[in-house]
Amino acid sequence: MLLFGLGVLSGVTTALFGFGGGFVTVPVVYAVAATGPAAMHVAVGTSAVVMLVNSLGATITVVRAGRLRRAYVWPLAAFIAVGAGLGALAATSVPDGVLHALFAAYLALTILDSVLRRGFLGGGRPQR
Repeated sequence: MLLFGLGVLSGVTTALFGFGGGFVTVPVVYAVAATGPAAMHVAVGTSAVVMLVNSLGATITVVRAGRLRRAYVWPLAAFIAVGAGLGALAATSVPDGVLHALFAAYLALTILDSVLRRGFLGGGRPQR
């Protein structure tokens, strides 16, 4: 039931903020499910798979609604593929503790940005 509740929390924070799923998924998998020297790698990988499934679902919804601008897809997909490949190589070449520290720094910076950026918490229109 605990994992079910945390999964729901992950979905709610993602829907509300657009970035909350990894904030919940990574620490939960790290603390509960992953063990051994590669625990952080397992946690980050699990979060990446969740993002992949969710992004595929969103893409299917956009395609069905006829709102996909196909001219933008392949150039963007190429950059995403290159970034994902480089990120995977980098993540697998660093020790678990370094990955843990980098994730903590990412969390801190994202939370700081969310609090300080005008419009995010104040209900105003976000800057573009």
